[in-house]
Amino acid sequence: MNANVDTSRALFPSEALTEVIAGAQTGIPIMRWGDPGVGKSSIFEQATAELGWHYVPNIPSVASPTMPTGMPWMEGGKADFRPYGKLRKFLEATEPTLWVWDDFGQAAHAVQC
Repeated sequence: MNANVDTSRALFPSEALTEVIAGAQTGIPIMRWGDPGVGKSSIFEQATAELGWHYVPNIPSVASPTMPTGMPWMEGGKADFRPYGKLRKFLEATEPTLWVWDDFGQAAHAVQC
């Protein structure tokens, strides 16, 4: 754990699950921080299962530094971007969806930009 991080607000998994569900239902962005392997991803996955939502995990630490907005495309004489991959899946979702950015701090700097 980082000495500069206040760990006095540490939650048990059941408390974290309740917090994630409440945040998702109200549209409040949620950030879970903790050491690797403590179950953060599992909590998000379990929350979406309990809500009946789609779970879209995004793991930037294994992503290439490509444009997340999509590939450039000409249509009707105008340039546009066509999203692909998980961004497209998220943008085209017709049912409630939770898009989780996992291990963002471990991603290459080019991906984080």
